[in-house]
Parts: sequence; structure tokens; C-alpha cells
Amino acid sequence: NMSIRSRLLSVAVAGIATVSALTPRPATAQSLLEGYWNPLQHQDPHNYAAGPDPGEFPGLPLTAAARAIASHYDENEMMIKELQCRPFASTYGPRALSTLKIWETRDPETQEQIKIETTMAFAVQHRTIWMPASGMTEPPPSARHTWQGFSTGRWVGNVLWVHTTHLKEFYLQRSQGLPLSDQAVMDERIFRYGNTLVDIMIISDPAYLAEP
Repeated sequence: NMSIRSRLLSVAVAGIATVSALTPRPATAQSLLEGYWNPLQHQDPHNYAAGPDPGEFPGLPLTAAARAIASHYDENEMMIKELQCRPFASTYGPRALSTLKIWETRDPETQEQIKIETTMAFAVQHRTIWMPASGMTEPPPSARHTWQGFSTGRWVGNVLWVHTTHLKEFYLQRSQGLPLSDQAVMDERIFRYGNTLVDIMIISDPAYLAEP
């Protein structure tokens, strides 16, 4: 755990979403995450609730292209009818103000986890994390890109490691217009600390981020 923590502390762009359980359940091996979770918003409400002001980019390793796009951002864009029902991408949803539900599916014979699914109350953001027992592997780059992307997971001790690719274009920070391209990938470390769930999100994008 210490080696994992040390590695994560060195990452430049990592969104941390901390949530609290509505109904705590006993912690059992590889079944730690199921239930309903409410966002606490007690650490970074400025960044993940109302959002930073336009042009407020301290500490973010942005490329020149990202800054150029953000400089032309119009917050009234979200009022366009065609965009009002657009869901959050998985790179942003867990950081926003919405209840999270997590459940698992197991093989009826071996009891191995096949997949872990999540949904967010806002816009019903349904995400599937495929576990090794499913036999699912990352599709080719030409495969369809979606808001939630394609996620594979594995357990390292009591920490769920998740790798997500095949995302649609979205925002790193929505209120600032900071873009993420469809080449962005996300690596997460999800673990439970008592009745608190922590999701560390490490986002990389060759188009708009100089480093993770």
C-alpha cells in the first residue's frame, strides 16, 4: 500500500472523489464496494461543485492546444438544447454532485466476479468494469467510443485498479472548457476506508495534457 501511495502522490493530474455510504455493509474480500454512495464534496468543492473560474488553471500540465480551446469557451454552451441531456463522461462523473450506485455480477458456479457496474443519478451514467473472469479484453482503437468508455479492472489487495479507454471527447474541467480528446485514458485506484469510498482518477491525454 505504501508503494502504491507513493506512486500516486507523484501524479500531477489526479481527481479524487470521496464519497460516504448511505447504508454501510461489512467489508468482505473483493466485495467492498457494493451499495449506494453520496458525494461528500468536503475536499475540493471549488473544483468539483460550482467549478473554477474560466482561465484558472494552476498546477495543470496543459498543452498550448488545450489553452487555446479553453480561451474560446462560452459557458452558455450548456444551455444549447442539443447538449442539455449530454451525460458526464466517466472521467468527470464521479467528481460531480450525484449519488453513485455500485453492484457486481458473479459466475454462478465459480463465484468469480465477471463485472462491476456503476450508475450515477444524473443522466443515468451507466458504466461497466469488466473483470478478468469475463474474458473481456480491450477492443481495437477503431472500436466505438462512448461517454463511459471501455473499462477493465483487477484487484490488487483490497484496491480495485481500473483502466479505461475508448472515451468520447469531453472536458477535464467543464466550467472552464478544458478539453479531453477521444485519445484520453484513465487509470483509477478505488478502495474503501471504513465507510468512505475513495476513487483516485489519473487521466492522460496526448492531445491536451503534457503529462498525466
